[in-house]
Amino acid sequence: MLTKLSLWGIYTASYFIDYLVLLGISIWQKANEFKDLEPVPEDGFFRYCSWTDYLIWGVLLGLIIFSVICSRLLKIIPMNTRVKDKPTDNIIWEVAGYVLAQVLTILTILFSDYWVVMSLVIFVVAGVIYVNSKKVHYSPVFLIPMGYSVFQCENSVAITNYSKDGLRLAIESEPDGVEARELAEKVFLIRK
Repeated sequence: MLTKLSLWGIYTASYFIDYLVLLGISIWQKANEFKDLEPVPEDGFFRYCSWTDYLIWGVLLGLIIFSVICSRLLKIIPMNTRVKDKPTDNIIWEVAGYVLAQVLTILTILFSDYWVVMSLVIFVVAGVIYVNSKKVHYSPVFLIPMGYSVFQCENSVAITNYSKDGLRLAIESEPDGVEARELAEKVFLIRK
């Protein structure tokens, strides 16, 4: 199973889309402020921005890079067990709902003057709940950057780049089951 630090990495990477949205909206808001100035400063847009703008943009860029690195590391994580549990249901839409909820939360928070602080508080509180619940399969990092599917199996959950039928055939063709990595209790990452 993964350590709490690894689960925090997956949780942080799951907000990849939100980091992109926040960065875009933050730059867009500053560009609109700059455009509305009378007269427009001759120094240009980047001289107009404050150090806090650069700090926020730098942190968001750092989180985007960290998210990409985490998703790449998940693609090369070594397998440590074998699984014979056959998939029964595709639960990818449950996970996709979490992506929508994250984006809508960020978009609604942006209309406040304290959006950075509120986003950070929500991020930390949700992270503590996520890491302690070990519901790693609800992380959108497996859907968007990695393109995996999430299946409910007979006694576990499988996160995989197999189709449902492909995973079933792979499990049936291997007498010991397919190679997998246990991410949390009864949650397995299975690669082709």
